[in-house]
Amino acid sequence: MIQGGIIDIGNIVKRFASRLARTKEGILSAVANRTLEKVEVFKKIIDVKN
Repeated sequence: MIQGGIIDIGNIVKRFASRLARTKEGILSAVANRTLEKVEVFKKIIDVKN
């Protein structure tokens, strides 16, 4: 299993997270950013557990 969190949500991270979500073993557990609204939008686009 690959499990991890991301700090910041730039374009590269969005691509990485979307590819991670398509794997059988990848789990994105957490996302952090200075702007809560951006995190909430990101969490809806990519399936983030926390």
